Amino acid sequence: VIPARKPWSGIVKQGQVLKQPDLAATYEAIVADGPGHLYGGALGKTMTAYLQSIGGCLTEEDLAAVKPRWVDPLVVNYRGLAMHTLPPPCEGFQWLLTLRILEGFNLGAMERNGVDHLDTVYRAIRLAAGVRIAQNNPKSDVLAKILSDDHVASLRARVADGTPITGPTEQFVTPKPIDLNKEHTTSL
Repeated sequence: VIPARKPWSGIVKQGQVLKQPDLAATYEAIVADGPGHLYGGALGKTMTAYLQSIGGCLTEEDLAAVKPRWVDPLVVNYRGLAMHTLPPPCEGFQWLLTLRILEGFNLGAMERNGVDHLDTVYRAIRLAAGVRIAQNNPKSDVLAKILSDDHVASLRARVADGTPITGPTEQFVTPKPIDLNKEHTTSL
């Protein structure tokens, strides 16, 4: 259910309750109707109509053409916890690589949000982003090398050496201007 009103954009303050009745109704409808609520159902119709009304190009036929495919997640251990994300083409391996790098540092001994703490975390993120950009959509053998102990050790050494780490953190940073409305996606 896509609301006709302006999206909520305020900040929830302590003690307040965030209520999203349209989202709750959408979840209830998905539970009741299953995937058909999106694929060929009311949610798909509403969503594609809304997107087309604001210049989008997604159609009901596009949704109907989606065929799910089961994939095994990527898994790395971080301080005794199994961390999972989707495999490529999802680029979530960046955060797994970041965690593997950071596991080699005693973040708990650093002042929380202090200079050393933030510098270490940001350097690890930046290195992992550079690897993701350079190895976009890697095959499984390349991904295994990226997440290997030897590669991670070399990245940890780079984080620890203190020299500047430069380069883009997003692959859409190019020498020529691009239309971010057409040529950019994001993942979390």
